[in-house]
Amino acid sequence: MKYKEIIIFIEGVKDESFVRRIIKPELEKKYTCVKLYPYSKKSDKIVNLYLKSIKKIEYSDYIFLSDFDSSPCVSFKKNKLIRKKDLEKEKIIIVIKEIESWYIAGLNKGSSKKLGTPYYNNTDNFDKEQFHKIKPNKFRSDIDFMQEVLNHYQIETAKRKNKSCKYFFSKISR
Repeated sequence: MKYKEIIIFIEGVKDESFVRRIIKPELEKKYTCVKLYPYSKKSDKIVNLYLKSIKKIEYSDYIFLSDFDSSPCVSFKKNKLIRKKDLEKEKIIIVIKEIESWYIAGLNKGSSKKLGTPYYNNTDNFDKEQFHKIKPNKFRSDIDFMQEVLNHYQIETAKRKNKSCKYFFSKISR
């Protein structure tokens, strides 16, 4: 296999846990090297310099993850990011609504019951406040709960329950 690397731009700790445990192993099937780059605490100038260097390297590529948050639509969010950062539109993945929706999407009925959480058929509108509300008291923090969710995570279940998650996995499997 010819050397190929991909850098995944992530917002924060919750994204990093998810990407490291769920996405990175999937990308390692196609890429020799998968790197994570937390960007939320870095200036646009620093992020743009890194993007510029990635684009100059023939064997290097990137994916830029960002939460939808309260944007009016995906195109609006992507255009807002492009105005600030030197991004290519097709390399931006918008997580709808927030990364917590992708976490909960991966739980089937049995796993939800085992963890003591409600089961959701669709997590497209799920946000971090809902995630915090459904966290069973046996978990000290949202991060502890997230780690346990990842222990039960099923990608195929997540793709059925969350449109942006399905889109992401279809995009990286090409």
